Amino acid sequence: MSYSDMPYSQRRHLLGDEAENIWLAAHPLGKTTRFGWHRPLDQDGKEIKTYKMPLLLRHMPDFYADIGALVEVVGCGRDNVLKSLKPDKYEGLKQWKKICDRNNIQLYVFVWNSHAEQYVLLEWADVVVLVQAAKRRGVEKFSDGNEFYSIPWEEVKGKGAFVGSWNTN
Repeated sequence: MSYSDMPYSQRRHLLGDEAENIWLAAHPLGKTTRFGWHRPLDQDGKEIKTYKMPLLLRHMPDFYADIGALVEVVGCGRDNVLKSLKPDKYEGLKQWKKICDRNNIQLYVFVWNSHAEQYVLLEWADVVVLVQAAKRRGVEKFSDGNEFYSIPWEEVKGKGAFVGSWNTN
């Protein structure tokens, strides 16, 4: 079963771990620290649902880089299509971009392609262009109905401010 065919309850356990590990290993922006949520748990170790949170809080970027940047880390798999930029995440990150602009820091999206073993660091303006193109093609849905922007890897690579590779073997 492909990632996009899995129900969210199964996809949730795979979300971002590999991509975040590559981000931490490659550290293309230098020193970083965790900033956003990573599957928040309550005091008993059970998942806390964040869907009632405002988008700004629910979709905090994953990392802060000490060069003055917030970074959201996402991944795409063997179909070479970025599917992890969902409409609500995009809207939340747009709010973070406004905060970044007011505070003279950058917002980046780091995309890891596990199949190609390549990563791309996107500036926010390039993310906007990629999402606009995906919207023109039409928002797609996972089998459980969750919407996502379908962005081909070649488009992502073509916009990258920095493209690198990482051997995971």
